[in-house]
Amino acid sequence: MALVVILLFTAACTPNDGDTLPTSAALPTDDPATEVPVEEEATPTAEVLLATAENLRPTLPPTFTPTVEGDSQEIDDTDDASASQPSNPTSTPSSETSNPPPVTSGERPACVDFEVDLQESTSTFALGTQPVAAWTSIDGAESYFLELSNQSGFVILTDIYIAETTYTFDADLFEDAQAYGWSVYPLDANGDQMCFTRGSEMVVQD
Repeated sequence: MALVVILLFTAACTPNDGDTLPTSAALPTDDPATEVPVEEEATPTAEVLLATAENLRPTLPPTFTPTVEGDSQEIDDTDDASASQPSNPTSTPSSETSNPPPVTSGERPACVDFEVDLQESTSTFALGTQPVAAWTSIDGAESYFLELSNQSGFVILTDIYIAETTYTFDADLFEDAQAYGWSVYPLDANGDQMCFTRGSEMVVQD
């Protein structure tokens, strides 16, 4: 049985006389004459720019001198001194404005002569003595109104109307090591206040 199978297989694989076996197509061969040359890619060459120190920043000519249009190259010392002075001119008072002295706003013209008489007024005194307040007289004053206050600001003596320009305080009004202040202003014939209050300080010393 095995032999029969082998024979059948051999008969099937054996070609007939008229049959031709297919031939394989010839493979193309490399022909040096027809070879297409391959172009090599050109490698770009980077250009190196060398920057020198002279090209980094332009320089000025050695003789260059900056100037501003309209400015003078020479400066007068007189102009420079005047430029440092204040822009507002200071006027010199004339004889008409400086004599008599200026009148304080809100006061009568006669009040320019009303002030404390420092030579006659007491500034420091011993406890138990009587200090004196003094001031100058002015035209048109009929009397003067006087007050005395302690260092806390409390009025301890008031409603003193006198025609004289001095007043002597009682020693009992004062305490040791305390400061006091007196004030005075003039009154006209109608009893109206003529000037602002003037005054000074008195200190009790040990």
